[in-house]
Amino acid sequence: MARADHIRVLQPLYYHHGIDCGNGTVIHYSGGVGRKVNACVRRSTLDEFAEGCPVEVMTYERCLSPDAALAACRGR
Repeated sequence: MARADHIRVLQPLYYHHGIDCGNGTVIHYSGGVGRKVNACVRRSTLDEFAEGCPVEVMTYERCLSPDAALAACRGR
């Protein structure tokens, strides 16, 4: 995985998506199926994000630099 990669893990009933921050953390939406109370965009460790599931890297042609992509995730 590389910094600013779009990653996902298969959870029961859905894919959980995030952006790799390149330092062992992931920015992602925390509200999964049935967990919408207090849901928000958060930064978690890769292990917390994956919850024991294999992590897949989604491949795209990049249109933003890693810095710009992470800044957009942070709302800056």
